[in-house]
Amino acid sequence: MANSINWGKAAIKNAINWGKARFVSSIIEPNAYGWGGSYEKSYRGETNIVGVGQEMQKNDYYVYVLEQEGGNYLRGRIDGEFWLDDTTKVFNYWNNLSPYTPRQGSKSFYGTADSGWLAFKTGTNTSEWWGGGMFIYEPPLIYSFPLGQSSVLHMGFRANGSYQTNSTFTVGVGGANDTQTTFTVGDIGSGADFEFERGTSEWQSIEVPVTFLISRGFPASGSMAMQNYLTFSSDTGAYEFALEVDAVYWYNTLGEY
Repeated sequence: MANSINWGKAAIKNAINWGKARFVSSIIEPNAYGWGGSYEKSYRGETNIVGVGQEMQKNDYYVYVLEQEGGNYLRGRIDGEFWLDDTTKVFNYWNNLSPYTPRQGSKSFYGTADSGWLAFKTGTNTSEWWGGGMFIYEPPLIYSFPLGQSSVLHMGFRANGSYQTNSTFTVGVGGANDTQTTFTVGDIGSGADFEFERGTSEWQSIEVPVTFLISRGFPASGSMAMQNYLTFSSDTGAYEFALEVDAVYWYNTLGEY
């Protein structure tokens, strides 16, 4: 079944397969990781099974990373196409960071694809910082979070390998006029702004309120061009720490669908 959304052909300098799974039911079921409940949904007469929760039942989506089936499910509700295309939107490796091949049999956050998410690892030099991020050339990415809107940035993580106890990494969210608003992410008990369980084969997720970022200087609306718009970095060296990132998107928690 063809779809009208062009999810791009490549990211992180590798060909992307945005999901091989195609299904024949309109029942939205939890996936193997237990996300969400059961919902009856369809789109444009085509029907799929996608394991989703309430986070996919809203609107006002700005999508950075998401498997093809998830994109199909959100059809008509995506306000911003922020995903990589290896031409106007690319991922740059800055320092002590390289592509990572997920373990054999790994699945995407919602369980419908076997490739297509961000995956990278740090080097073995524990004294050096590491980092990389998504960069936009032209045309600009345009976004708007009206005053009072209850939007959150949903991010799925899976982290393995060795790292220093209580170490954290920094996520930078790009905004208008080449601004960058940051927050820290770490293991449970690390004291980071947002925490998730590392060292598990299952995906974990966090949700960052737009009000939190605005309190740190994030512009509520504007456009982005010739700048980084989603970055990952740390001043703390790692020991071949592998980080996978998927299901990254803004959505309005009060949106009706």
